[in-house]
Amino acid sequence: MRAAHALRLPGRPLVWLALLLCALSCAYSLYRLETLPRDERAGTLTGVVAEADISSERYLLRDVRFSGREGTEALPGNVWFTAETVYPYPLEAGSRVRAEVRLLPLQAPANPGAWDERTRLFTDGVVYNAEGEILSHEDARWPDLFARARTRLAAEIQEMLPGYEEEAQVLAALLFGADDALDEETEEAFRRSGTAHLLAVSGLHVGFVMGALALCLRWMRKNSWPQMLCMFAMLGLYAGLVESAFSVWRAVILLAINLLAGHFGRRTDGLSALAAAVILTLLLRPMEVMRAGFQMSAGAVLGILLLSPRLEALLRNVLPVKFLRESVVVTTCAQLGVLPTEVFVFHTLPTLSLLTNLLAVPLSAAITVLGLPALLLHLIHPALAAVPVFALRLLLQVLLLCCRAVADLPFAQVSLASPPILCLLCFLGLLSLASRHMEELRPLARRAVTGAVLLATAASLLLWLPTALRQKEPEILFLSVGTADSALLLSEEGNALLDTGWSGSQAVRALQAEGASLEAVIVTHADADHAGGLAHVLESVPVKTLYLPLGLSHDALGEALDLAQARGVEVRTLRRGDELQLGAFSLTVFWPEVMRGGEENADSLVLRVEAGGGSALFAADITAETEARLGLPRSDILKVAHHGSGTGTTARMLSQVRPQHAVLSLGTPNRYGFPDSGVLSRLEAAGAKVWRTDEDGAVSAVFGETGVTVAPYQPPSLREQWLGLS
Repeated sequence: MRAAHALRLPGRPLVWLALLLCALSCAYSLYRLETLPRDERAGTLTGVVAEADISSERYLLRDVRFSGREGTEALPGNVWFTAETVYPYPLEAGSRVRAEVRLLPLQAPANPGAWDERTRLFTDGVVYNAEGEILSHEDARWPDLFARARTRLAAEIQEMLPGYEEEAQVLAALLFGADDALDEETEEAFRRSGTAHLLAVSGLHVGFVMGALALCLRWMRKNSWPQMLCMFAMLGLYAGLVESAFSVWRAVILLAINLLAGHFGRRTDGLSALAAAVILTLLLRPMEVMRAGFQMSAGAVLGILLLSPRLEALLRNVLPVKFLRESVVVTTCAQLGVLPTEVFVFHTLPTLSLLTNLLAVPLSAAITVLGLPALLLHLIHPALAAVPVFALRLLLQVLLLCCRAVADLPFAQVSLASPPILCLLCFLGLLSLASRHMEELRPLARRAVTGAVLLATAASLLLWLPTALRQKEPEILFLSVGTADSALLLSEEGNALLDTGWSGSQAVRALQAEGASLEAVIVTHADADHAGGLAHVLESVPVKTLYLPLGLSHDALGEALDLAQARGVEVRTLRRGDELQLGAFSLTVFWPEVMRGGEENADSLVLRVEAGGGSALFAADITAETEARLGLPRSDILKVAHHGSGTGTTARMLSQVRPQHAVLSLGTPNRYGFPDSGVLSRLEAAGAKVWRTDEDGAVSAVFGETGVTVAPYQPPSLREQWLGLS
């Protein structure tokens, strides 16, 4: 019998090579990101469809050639193209299209804490967004069989679970990573419960499939070439069928290494195997290092490899049941490994993810292992799959019930302010110091590594903490929420939100990025562009008090008010003459006396906000008739009524307020034609500097002792992101 030797591939130098390649890939990606095209152009393009989202008429195009004023050129990357009208012919991966388009540069986030769509698209090799009309197409010469198979299997899953659409969507996500069809409520339940990783096919799912394959191939000699070739073929087929990501190919590579090691009678070195997967991925796609999925997948495996031996030894006497102990160890170590990315990208931490995953992971394993053969049986004949489909439905319903029960708890998720990247890297370094792998180093090398990590950690904290602890002046942040209204009142003493916009997601992300809660939410009236996101805000951020205008029908906010009651949020009303103090801000209510039915715009809440040496007047959606009834005071900033509609903002009102700055909350596309040209002319005549959220993004107004400073929001610079220096 051959002795087992460590397979180090060819040794720990692979780990150092992977770290070096990560640093080089990061530097290269940042350089490419800074050199992305910034000009908008119009012309004709031709390209090959790489991905097709037929439901939204969006296509990822590769091999793009563009013809414009400057001539014809090959674009240095891919294009995300959105067709403005439905194209009557079916397109699939491999189809060549010709379209009349506007090329739009990728945009940096318009709000604090917002999803960085520019970086996400950039990691897919996208250099432009595009909008326009498809002129013609050519069918694919070589059809994408995997894409066709995914479409067919997704349809088969729907047929397999008729009347259980949500369960079918979750099953498709678990089996093939098809999470695009999931409704927002289901995604939020998985996210808040800490089980969102189950919806994207990862190494966990590949491991489930591998286990099922091993059971099916038990009749073959273990670790023989025929068995390994069958496993390689099936793993490759599965990896092609799923919507692949680094986590899938990382798991396939690691499993392939384990199979080869078993065949040759050797044992694998997990760190070197992970390093090999990282090196192979970054050599093929260096920009993958910027993707959150890459960081979380590598971080989870790294956490398990570094910490699981010590943690299992610590828990051996506390949790004698091996299965339970291993589940706790793996989940805890994976959570620590993904913590830096979780905090930096999502600004949140699911507090109950450990407990939830102890139940959800075995459930998802059973669903995956049972779902694939059930799907195959259903393809042959539906009657053959009747029993496994019944069991699948029960398992899916238990999984959904578990995730929803946890997600509904108010403390299921906490917000964490994002520290700089250097601090997060030092956190991973500290995890490495706790690893048994440190014992493999010689004493001098161990002391050197320990000293370097501790010195870097101390330096990162000394650079960041003075900025983080600096007293901030009160600020009003007019968020970019499309043609809707939402503004954050931020101060050291407390924060408030004035209207939520359509979804509330922009305010939630901005607050989560600061690790902040809300002293109050104020709703000016019940229109969806002002209060549509109220329920989402109440679900996602701790709120003490909800303020509504006197007379507002509670039926108009139904679900949100029920949620407020369930969360223990106090509900109060405001009317003309009321005053209140929220954080550093003093608020005075100028309207309404009481809301009248059918007069929501005219009777919406009008507030004047004061802090430091400045003031701002929020006119909500009031009309000229309402303006004429109010004696409005002079204010430094005017939040222009109703997105600049011609129904208000009269010359008389402007002569009373005499604003230095006027903020218009607008979006693109804008079917109402806001703002009215007459309003713009009157604002110009009044001498007000006009700020537009459709052009400037979020607008920040900082209230100092000597006045107000207004400027468009600027995303953090590399210096701020990496070091925390402002």
